[in-house]
Amino acid sequence: QMLEANGFFLGDHFSIADLALAPWWQRLPILMHYRNLHDLNKDPAFARLHSWWAAVSSDPSFQKTMAPISNLIHNYREYANGSATSTVAKTFAPQKYL
Repeated sequence: QMLEANGFFLGDHFSIADLALAPWWQRLPILMHYRNLHDLNKDPAFARLHSWWAAVSSDPSFQKTMAPISNLIHNYREYANGSATSTVAKTFAPQKYL
């Protein structure tokens, strides 16, 4: 459970929990772009999550690892449209689960 009073997941400082979760949250715009996922960034029900992301994304160490969202969207394009040819893409191809 996220602590209510502080910016980061476990308190006042960037932790392993933030490190593990932040890359997944950073990729949320990919789902919003390709799958019309509800924009959680505009939903007030996720206010605590918004403040967490503001704290994490402003951390200098995390900023050094962030990829531009436009690059992520471009790089996931073939996975989203089913034309990717990597081993991972073939393993998790949508038609295998229909």
